Amino acid sequence: MSRSSVGGSAASGGFTYQHRVAAWFAVRILAEQAGSPGWGFPKSTCLEFLACETGLAVDDLLVDTSE
Repeated sequence: MSRSSVGGSAASGGFTYQHRVAAWFAVRILAEQAGSPGWGFPKSTCLEFLACETGLAVDDLLVDTSE
């Protein structure tokens, strides 16, 4: 099995979701809008930093906030 086919279509769906969530966060950061709604952030929270595939324990998406 070649490395390019590892994960197949099942992984592809997860990557599509990951990319959409990363894009949502990136747009919010660029627009300088609050992090709410959704993830339980206070309404005054600002999203400040986004990193993808970081190599940390939380490697898919890492988001830093003003909190």
